[in-house]
Amino acid sequence: MILGSLIDLGCPSEYLESIFNALPNFTHKKQKIIQCSDRKIHGIIALNLAFSLPGDQPTQPDTCRSFRDILNLLDNASIPSAIRIRAAGIFNCLADAEGAVHEMDPLSVHFHEIGALDSILDIVGIAAAVEWFHPDAIFAWPPPVGRGITASLHGPIPLPAPATVNLLRGVTVRFIDMEGELTTPTGAAVLKFLVAGTRPPSDLIIEATGYGCGSKTFENWPNLFRSILCEVPDKLDHEIVYVLETDVDDMSPEDWDTACKSLLDAGALDANLTAKHMKKGRPGMQLQVIVQSTHLYSVQNALFIHTPTIGVRYYPVTRVILPRHTRKIQTSFGEVRIKEVILPNGSKRFKPEMDDLSHFARLTGRPITDLRREIERTRLKENGE
Repeated sequence: MILGSLIDLGCPSEYLESIFNALPNFTHKKQKIIQCSDRKIHGIIALNLAFSLPGDQPTQPDTCRSFRDILNLLDNASIPSAIRIRAAGIFNCLADAEGAVHEMDPLSVHFHEIGALDSILDIVGIAAAVEWFHPDAIFAWPPPVGRGITASLHGPIPLPAPATVNLLRGVTVRFIDMEGELTTPTGAAVLKFLVAGTRPPSDLIIEATGYGCGSKTFENWPNLFRSILCEVPDKLDHEIVYVLETDVDDMSPEDWDTACKSLLDAGALDANLTAKHMKKGRPGMQLQVIVQSTHLYSVQNALFIHTPTIGVRYYPVTRVILPRHTRKIQTSFGEVRIKEVILPNGSKRFKPEMDDLSHFARLTGRPITDLRREIERTRLKENGE
C-alpha cells in the first residue's frame, strides 16, 4: 500500500523496475515485475500494486531468509548506497522487533513472510521511491492499530501483532475499535525508520497526492495509504517557525560555542543564550533556538546530543520577514557584500557583511567605522543619491 501510493504520487515504475532487476539472483533480468491496476475504495481511485514473481517463494521457517541473508543480498545488489542503507535500516527495525519477541539474536531472525521476495521488493521499492523523491523530511500522522486475532506461522497471535507493538514503542498510535490488522509489522518498520515526526510542518503547498490500496475490504474503514507531496513556500511575509528552549546548569561555559555552532549546522536560524538564576542557587543558561519546521527534529536531536539537557520545550511562533537580498559592491579596498532590506514604506536599509568588514580591516589596517562610511558613500553614488 505504501509503495503503491508512492507510485501513484509520481515515482516512475520503470525506475523501480531497474532497481529490482539489480537485486542478485532474485528476478529474471528485463522481466516486468510491477503490475499496477486501479481500484475504487469507497469511491476513491487508488493504485493496486502486485508483483509478478518467478517461481515459488519460501514460506517455511527453514527456507525463509534471515536478517543476515537479507543484508548479504543488499550488500551484493548493484543499487545506490542510499537505497541500500535505507532498506537495511527498515529491515534492522524489523529484526530488532522480531528478535525481542522471540528472544533471538536479530541477525538470526527468520522473517517468514517478510523474507519472501514480494516483501523484500516492497521494502527495497519504498527505499528507492523515497530516494527518487529525495524529500527534506517525512512526516506521518499516528498509525492506526486494530484488534482481534490473526494467523501466523507460530499460530494465532493477538492484534496488533507483537512485533508491531515493539516497533511502535514510544510512538503515538491510534487504537481503533475494529477487528483487523490495520498496521502490519512491515508498515510499522517503514514508518519507524523513515518518519521524522507525527506533526507535519504548517503552511505547506500541496503538490501531489497518491493513494495505494490493500487487498482486504473493511466496511467501515478505507483500506488506503495516502502519500502527500508538499513544498515549503519560497517566500512568506509571515512565516511559522518554532522556538526550542531548554535550561542548563551543568555545562562548561567553554562548550557553549561548539554547541551553538552545531545547532546552526543542523538547520537552526538562530541560537542564543540568556543567563538565569536556577534552583538551589545555581547559575545557569537558557538556550533559545529558532528553527523552521522542516529542520525542527534535526535541530532537536542536535540539542540533545551537544548539550546535557534531558528535556526541551518547543512551540510555534509567527515571525514577519522583510524582503531582502544580498549583493556585492566594489570599493577602493575590495568587493564587499551588503544585505539590503525593503521597509514597509518602500525605503531601503542596508548592512555590510561583518565578515567582509573584519577581513578588510585586518588587511588595510583601517578602522571598521571608516570602511562603513566608504561603503555608504559608494552605495549612495551607485544609486544616484
